[in-house]
Formats: sequence, C-alpha cells, structure tokens
Amino acid sequence: MEFGILGSLKVRCGDRDVTIGSKRQRQLLAALLVHTGTVVSNDRLIAEVWGDDPPAMSASLYTFISRLRGLLHAEGDEVLITRPPGYLLQISPGQIDAGRFERLFDEARRVADARPEAALALLDEALALWRGPAYAEFADAEFARSEAGRLEELRLAAVEERFDTCLALGRHSDLSGAIEAYASRHPLRERPRAQLMLALYRCGRHAEALAVFREFRRQLGDELGVEPSAALRNLETAILRQDPELDWTPRPIQAPPPGQKASTSHAEEMPTSATGEVPTSPTGEVSIPPTGKVSTSPASEVLMPSTGEVLMPSTGEVPAPSTGEVSTAPTGEVSMPSTGEVSTSSTGEVPTASGEGMHTPPAGEVPMPSGEGMAMPNGGAVLMPSAEAVPTPPRFHGTLPGEPSSLVGREQDVTAVVAALRECRLLTLTGPGGVGKTRLALQAADHAAEHYPDGVWWCELAPVNDGAAVVHAMAAATGARQQPTCSVEQSLVAFLAPRRLLLVVDNCEHVLEDVTRLLEDVVRRCPHVTLLATSRVGLGVSGERIWPTAPLPVPPPHAEAAGSPAVRLFVDRARAVRPDLDLNGDNLAHIGELCRRVDGLPLGIELAAARLRSLNPADLVARSGDRFGLLTTARQTVAPRHRTLRAVVDWSYALLSPAEQRLFARLSVFAGGFTLDAAEQVCEEPSLLDVLTALVDSSLVVAGSTAGRVRYSMLETLRAYGRELLEGRGEFHAVHSAHAAYYVRFAEEIERGVWGPHEGRWTTAVDADLDNLRAAHRWAVEHKDTGLALRLSTGLHTYSIRQLQDEVVSWGETALQLPGADTHPLYPLVCGAVGEGLTLRGELERARALTEPALAGVPGLPERQRFPQLKVVITVALYEGRLDDCFAHAEKMFQAARAHGDAPYEFNALLFQGLARTYSGDPAGGLAIADEQLRVAKGMGNPNAMAWALYTQAEVLSHSDPDEARKRYQDVIAIAESINSAFVGNVAHVGLAALLMRSGRPADALRTFRHAVNRWHRMQVWHHQWTTLRNLLQLLVGMGAYEEAATLLGALGAANTDAYGADADGMAEAAGLLRNALGSEKFTAATRRGTAMSADSTVAFALSTIENVLS
Repeated sequence: MEFGILGSLKVRCGDRDVTIGSKRQRQLLAALLVHTGTVVSNDRLIAEVWGDDPPAMSASLYTFISRLRGLLHAEGDEVLITRPPGYLLQISPGQIDAGRFERLFDEARRVADARPEAALALLDEALALWRGPAYAEFADAEFARSEAGRLEELRLAAVEERFDTCLALGRHSDLSGAIEAYASRHPLRERPRAQLMLALYRCGRHAEALAVFREFRRQLGDELGVEPSAALRNLETAILRQDPELDWTPRPIQAPPPGQKASTSHAEEMPTSATGEVPTSPTGEVSIPPTGKVSTSPASEVLMPSTGEVLMPSTGEVPAPSTGEVSTAPTGEVSMPSTGEVSTSSTGEVPTASGEGMHTPPAGEVPMPSGEGMAMPNGGAVLMPSAEAVPTPPRFHGTLPGEPSSLVGREQDVTAVVAALRECRLLTLTGPGGVGKTRLALQAADHAAEHYPDGVWWCELAPVNDGAAVVHAMAAATGARQQPTCSVEQSLVAFLAPRRLLLVVDNCEHVLEDVTRLLEDVVRRCPHVTLLATSRVGLGVSGERIWPTAPLPVPPPHAEAAGSPAVRLFVDRARAVRPDLDLNGDNLAHIGELCRRVDGLPLGIELAAARLRSLNPADLVARSGDRFGLLTTARQTVAPRHRTLRAVVDWSYALLSPAEQRLFARLSVFAGGFTLDAAEQVCEEPSLLDVLTALVDSSLVVAGSTAGRVRYSMLETLRAYGRELLEGRGEFHAVHSAHAAYYVRFAEEIERGVWGPHEGRWTTAVDADLDNLRAAHRWAVEHKDTGLALRLSTGLHTYSIRQLQDEVVSWGETALQLPGADTHPLYPLVCGAVGEGLTLRGELERARALTEPALAGVPGLPERQRFPQLKVVITVALYEGRLDDCFAHAEKMFQAARAHGDAPYEFNALLFQGLARTYSGDPAGGLAIADEQLRVAKGMGNPNAMAWALYTQAEVLSHSDPDEARKRYQDVIAIAESINSAFVGNVAHVGLAALLMRSGRPADALRTFRHAVNRWHRMQVWHHQWTTLRNLLQLLVGMGAYEEAATLLGALGAANTDAYGADADGMAEAAGLLRNALGSEKFTAATRRGTAMSADSTVAFALSTIENVLS
C-alpha cells in the first residue's frame, strides 16, 4: 500500500488505485497521514476533520474509520490500527511519496560534492514525485498547513540544490534562463540570485551578473529594509575582481562505492514538478566555495509576484548635478483620500503581504488553490474564534547595517552580551572611542535577532548633533510616523509599545540628555522592547545595566603572540593590505609590540595595520615608539585609554601630507557619508581625488562598497578629531557654511529631478544624504538664516510627501517660525509643503488653518507661488467629500498652471478634477479628464505621474468596464513596484480589492485587502488604513462574518478619524444590517469589544479575521 500526498491525495495498492470517494474520508485519511506513526486521539481527529461543526455522536467517527479501514485493509495489510486513546496509521516512510522524496533529497545532498552526476539523477527522481502542492486539497486546513509548508520548503530546497549541482557540473550556459525565470517568481530569495550571478559570470556576462546583485539589493531594501548577506556582497566583490575561484574547471568525479553503479544521468533540462516550475529551496546566506557551488543556510522567504508590464521604466543615466550623486530609489506621490467610492472589476494578479497572490502560472504549472468559490459553513456564516482574543500586531522586519569587515577577537563578548540582553531591558556598552562598541553591538544584535519576533532595529545617532532630532532619528529608524494630535515622541512610544523587538541606539554620548529622557520613556511604557545602547558613559536610565567594553587582550612581552585577539585582528587587517607579508617570526613579535603600545584598542590596531601598505612591522615599531611614549604620558587628567587613542590618531595624522591633513579636517563637516562631488565643492581642495585616495589608503576615510558612485565616510571618533582640527585651523564657520549652501542647492535640484523620468534615483540620493540635509537645516536654524532654511524645505517638498518623511515636514514648520519668515517670498510655498504633510497624517484642520491664511495673506503673491497652498485646499476638500469645491479649486489651479507651463501642478489639478468628477457620478467627464491627465504624465515621462493617471482611469472604468479597470490597477501596481512607490501602489491595491469584492470574488478580495492593510500599517498611514478597513467591513458583512464585522465597526467608530460621503453612508448601513443580523445584545457586545481596541490591535484583529475566513 502506497500513499501520495505530493499533490492531490492518492492511494495505490499494487498496480491499482484505491478510490477514497467521500470528502470526509479523504480528509480523515489526510489528517492521519500528517501524523503518520503517531497515535491521534479521537478528540483531535474530530477537531481536525469536523472543525467547529462536530458530529452529533462520537460514533460517527467510528463509522468513518470503519469504512476507511475497509478500503485500506482490502489486501490484508493492517495499516489503520485502533490504539487508545485513538488511532494509528502504521506505515513506513517509504510508503509515502513525501518520505521517498526526503530520502532521495538527503541522499543527493550527501553525495553532491563527491559525485554530482549521481546527485543530479537522485534530485531528478525526487522532484518527479511531485504532482502538485503537498496536501493540495487540504493545504489551507489547520491540520495540514504546517506540514504542507514544510514540504514546500523542501521542494524549493531541492530545486536550488539542483541548480547548484548543474553549476558544479559546468552547465552554466544552459542554466541561466531557468534560474532567472525561477528567481523572478521568488524575487526575495537570496540563493537563486547568487546562483544566477555565478551562471551569468561564467557565461562571460559580467555586467548582467552585477546588475542582478544591484536589483536584488534594491528589492531587499525597499521591501524589507535590509541588505543582502555579507556572503552575497562578497560574491559581488569577487565578480568585480574577476576572482579566478569563480571560474568553473572540470574536476575528477570519484568512483562510487564498491557494488554501486555510477549515475549515467546527463540531464540538461530542468525537470518540472507537478507545479510546473523548476522546483525550489530555503533562502539564506550564500557562500561560494572553490567548486563554485552555491550553498545557503535556511531562512524565511517573502514572495512578491510580478504584477504586469512596467509602463514607464526608469532608464538611462541621470546627469550628475552640481549637488552630488544620484542613484535609484523609491518614490511616492500625492496623498489620495478616499471618498468611500468602491470600484469594481474582475480580478487579476494580487500580490499580498504574506507572499500569496492570484497570478497566471507559467506554462505547465499547476496553480495553487485561489480560494475562489469558498464554501461557508452554516449557510454562509464564517465561523471564527471569539473576537475577545485580540491578536498581536503584524510583525515588522528589522534592519541592521552591513558589516564593513569581519569582527575578530570578540567571540566570547558577543555570547556574553547576547545572554545579558535576555536578563535586562536596557544594556549599555560603554568604553572609550575606538574600543569597538559599535561592532560588538552589531554582532550581538545579529546573533540575538531570533529572540525578537518584531525584528532588530538600528538607530545611528553619530550624525545627529541636535538633541531635538534624536526622537526623529529613532522614529525614522523604526518606521514610526507622527500621528494626529500626538507629538513625535508620543507617536514613537505608542508605535513601540505593543511590539517585541530589539532597538540598538548607537553613539549616544553627544546627545546624552535627550537620549536618556527618551529611552527612560520607552523602558517605562514599552514592556516588550529591549534596548541595546553604545555610549562612552552610562545613560543613567532606571534599570540600565552597564557593560564595559574592554580593549582586546594583548600578548605579554616575550610571549607567543599568535593567539592573542589583538594580534589576530592586526594580522587580519594586515593581510587585507599586504597579502604577501610574512606574518611569522620577528614580524609577529613586532606586531605584538604594536598591539601593546595601542593598549589593544581596535581602532588603533586598524590604523596601524593600514600603514603596512608602505612600512614593515619593524618600521612601525621604530617610528611609533617615541611618539606613543610622549603622548601617552601627557595630559594626565585624561583617562589612560583615551590618551592612548589620541596618541594613535595624532600619530596617524602626523604622517599625512599638508594637503591630506587639510582635507581630513574639512571632511569632518559631513554628517554620515558624502560623495566625491560633494567633497570637491565643499572642501575646495586641488587634486582632491588623489588626496582623498591617500586618506582612504590610511584608513582615515572609508570608501563604501556600493553600486554606482562611491560614498565615503569617517568613523565618528575620527570625525570628532577632525572637527577639533577644523576649529583650530579657524575654518569651522566657512566650511560649515559651504556645506549648508551645497546641500540647499542639492535640495533645489531634487525638487526638479523627482518630477522627471528618473525620480527613483533622485530619491535614493536624498535618502543617502538625509544626515547632511539635517545638518544643513540645523546650521540654518542656529544661525537664523531664514532664507536658507526656507529654500531647503521648498526643495524637499515633493520628496517629503512621496516618502512620508515627517521629520522633513517638521523642518518646514521650524523654518516658518524663524525671524522674517512670514514676509519671505518662499513663505507661502513652505506653508503649502507643511500643509500637505499634515494632510498625509490626517490632520485636516491644522492643514487648513496653516494654508488658507497664507493663501490670502500675502498681497501681490505671484500666481505660481499659490499652487502648493491651493493643492492643500483641494486635497482637504476631496477628503471631506466636498467634491464640487474640490473640482472648482482644481479647475482654477489647472488654468493657471497651464498658462505658466507648470506641468507638475497641471498634472495635479487634472488628478483631482478627474477623481472629483468620477466620485460625483460623472464617469464620462472623469474619463475625459483622466485621458488628458495621462497625456500630461507621458509628456513629463514621470513614472509616478503615469501611475496616478492610470489609477484615475481605473477608478472611472470600474463602473463601466471592470476588465479594463483591473488591467489599469495592475499597471499601477507594476509601475509602483518598479519605482518602489509604496503609496500609489497601495492605493491601487485598495481600489482593486474593492473591485474584486463587487465582482463576487470574496477570497481574492480578502487577499488583496490583507496586502493593503499590512502595507498601510508598515507605512503608518492611518487615515488610508481606516478607509481600507471600512471597505473591508463591507466585505465581511456580505460574507456573513457578522460578529467580526460588528467588532471592526466598533473599532472604526472609536478611531480618531471621520468618515465622509459614501464612507459615512456605508458605515451607517452596515450598522443597521449587523444589528438586525446579530440582535441588539450581541451587536452591542461586539461593538464594545471593538471600541476597546487600540489602532494596532484593530489592524491585528482585521488581519486575523481575514486569515480565519480564508482558512
């Protein structure tokens, strides 16, 4: 007797199929197969097979078991055995196709290195067993979901193992297309990207291999906020170097063990599983051993299927502005309120936050169940757990910066810090600059990540010189957004309160007072948040545990040096600059002496090791002796380790040429990183590139590993040293003024760039230089340079809106309070920029109060300078459902913008006109305007404008041509994904979800709503979240999930939000229907549960409800 679960359930006895006709019997057998070899109790079987609708008598289970036993025992084999307190399916793993698959896969991995041909044959045999998704009929049932998911991950692992095996056999020329197709269906899996890079490289397609890395890094950053693994970055470096270890060379294949035949498989084609795709694997960190085989450690996957053709891809190069580097990045666009209008259409591909989606499968692939036509028990009512149990908020992915180099000599410290984090809420790593606090924190956080379901988040405070900006930096690092009527700090604490995460706050000492106050609040009000801080001194927060970070142990004089952690670090860094250097004998003794002279400080060791480019260890000892002796005995009031660090940096600085010393001091003005162009314009150093290269060679400046143009940076310890030098040279004010002026010019060019074809690249440029822009803003405010501050905010207007940058909006609020701001020509523009930012937070009254007086209060104001405030007035009118007012103001702006040739505002006016006409019941008028809007967008070549124009068309067509509307929504989603514009993409998802709801596709609509709710929550855009949940409420009512809908109704009623127009009417109608369906008592109890929910709990409840309905 054999059983098949890799596809639909199948039973075979000898050469004939055994028919299990009853659905209940099939479900019973599937439940037993999931627990093969384990006794399953009667109660558990009843729960798994009948769920919330158990049979009236337990005898019904016995009846089904008896019939099933009769089918399975027909040939005399007793496989279904009664064993108290239930039943046992007693079969061997070899009797189930999944067991045979796992055995073949394990054997393939065991022999892969020695006999790849044999491994390939085994993998082909294993993958051929798949006829479709595991437990295909029951994959969404609770009892099968976990096992089906586990088997699917193994299937993926087998496919990627097969790719590896083919690479090891030198079949790269036939493999790149198959890997590329597979990777496109699993875009966030790292292992196939590494395999594709290697295959392309071996085919001589080096540029394409590097392009794969760049695209993958962009996707990871945009979707998860993380970087590729260090191993994948190392593969990129190896490709850039054309490392010969990447080349494939034939190798002898070992003979099989005696008595075993060698494999004769030479399959060149990738086999298809029953799903049709080249089967697949766990993702994780990639390593490239000398054989060229790509291996990974297991990790999770997030699947985001492709959503159609990108209509306006960003192509070509952006000319380098006078402001610095321009590279690719995400964008956003105009805030689009909903008036409650729900559009309709047929379905298409619907990517979801969980990775699911309805998509057209590749040829030969068996599509997974879509959930369409989902049967509801009890005549349509959805049975779910009580709404009393509110789930935890959705999980957020954390992010850690990449490590510039390996951590050496801290293995025990990492283990100890990870253990300490489990015992306290706040752990502060203290110690002098250069002792390695940041690197230790980074490594410990990475090792501890598995203990924090909501991720590990990194907040870098080194570039933050203004204490007031600390809370903004922390909010930006965690993804918290300022909420209406709340301060940034209140919003941050509310965001963190329900989450279980680790927040690392690096370099606290220079803003100690503000950090201490903020972290005290987090410790007190966020019980599940653990904090790891680095600072030269303790923070003084209640409950804080101090962890002094010691220098690396050094070898005693005349002792063996090789095993010392300090010497190991020196040797590691020395080999990076002098691979041919003999690091034994006398050289090793000299290295031990150098480590002792710098007291084991890692920064001192790295600076000294960098000098081995041009000196030998003996030379370093001879040249450093007197200087260290002198400087470490001077200034006795300074702690000894700080004196030693100062001595090391003084010594490194003294070895520089005058030009190098001058540039080193001036570069300290940059916060975070900087580009070559920025350095040239701010520092005004002749032959700057040559001088900068010398500083990089001396390890005083770091050249970042990045695609495109290089960004440079300095360690905070060295930057502080440089600032002292800058003041001593009398150049502090002049260089800082040049820095602020440069970044204001940069911001002004950004405003033009983000409306062109390459908005993504311009946005990334701002993201990379946000620390420098913050420093420029602070300089302008501190020196009361009102014009400079207003110019900066005007230049960053569109960026701040598209990227939901509350901090940048707050810069505008501060600039408006500077002396003389209200009479400055840019005052109305900044009022408009701030007002639009407030509308994105749902603060309509504040936005109106700020912009309407500015619109009327400046006599003789040029018409074009009124556009930003007028746009706010238009947006507020649309949000509030005042469609006639919205159209009238938009018409006025359209006529003026067209007269002045201002394409962006002409486009914005058409956007609001088209939506106002559509939502007021004039689809013909709306479509004509939408067509004109599309023409203007094409003229600008701006992808974001294209996306919004297509969205307007989709909203219009949703009533008259649902199929065409669906295509438009899909086009919007595709463009949004291509430019990483989460905002417009999610607005389109909400429209598509509503369309699917009206088209009678409830399961598809639920999946799309799930994506939208997750994404709004990640972006913290609550007024759009409430609109989305109001639409979801309508769907739940239509599906009979009355109690859950009533709970959601109560939560929406208690939320700090107002519904207008059709939204308000829909809520009132739903309340009446739910009261009638549930009765007054149940309705009141359900809504009361909802009113007690927080915003995060409401989202969690909505997502849990969706999952329960779908399952």
